[in-house]
Amino acid sequence: MPYVTQTTLSPLYPELIWNKPETKALAGKLLIIGGNSHSIAAPNEAYRIAINKGAGEVRVVLPDAAKRYFPRTATPDIMFAPSTPSGSFAKEAVTTLLQYAEWADIIYLAGDMSKNSETTMALIDFCTHISTMLVVEGENLDSFIDTPHLLLHRKSTLIVPQFTQLQKIAMNIGVAEPLTATMPLKALVTWLEAFSNDYSASVLLSYNHAVYVACRGQVSITKPIESPPSSQIIAITAAVWAMQQPSQLFKAITTSITQ
Repeated sequence: MPYVTQTTLSPLYPELIWNKPETKALAGKLLIIGGNSHSIAAPNEAYRIAINKGAGEVRVVLPDAAKRYFPRTATPDIMFAPSTPSGSFAKEAVTTLLQYAEWADIIYLAGDMSKNSETTMALIDFCTHISTMLVVEGENLDSFIDTPHLLLHRKSTLIVPQFTQLQKIAMNIGVAEPLTATMPLKALVTWLEAFSNDYSASVLLSYNHAVYVACRGQVSITKPIESPPSSQIIAITAAVWAMQQPSQLFKAITTSITQ
């Protein structure tokens, strides 16, 4: 299938913009998981962006060691799960996270998670026990670099990788055609199309001054009028749109880049 292109000023699917939910009750429930005892910047920023982009309800789960950042009467949108002595999510957190996940329409893994082995294993365990759509971006993808099939074969997953992360993922799953930085545009599009046909996960890739979406064999290219926003902004915006238009995932993620 030929790829489609748009600019941030000329979205391909304007009808999705007009059909966005007008009430919070219909605008979806987003669960953000991240942070540690030393920093909650990433989940805090993700929460702010999600509200700004029109999510209906947003809740954040932090390790309980991060309670020190909040007054005793913390907002009910902030929840906690067991932490390690170093202040990141412990293996015991998985049960709590799974309970919170039952509430959500979509789950976003935010940054500031420690890279210690216990937290990594807890994250992997959690992700393999949920069917909710999952958005994984940035440093959290590193937890799955050696076992990418755990994400790629999930029915509902959006990965937002750096180009080098996508290269590593491709190598570790044995993709026949290597992903290289010297690929011409058409070759990259063909690669992304094949990748999204072979695996259930969708890909949202900001690379070389353009943003690519690959979903179920469809590929779009968005050329921002200005420099593309950060990967976190791209990922959270896509999560909100995917949450609100789950039956039109490709169009929703593609449209989100213009918003």
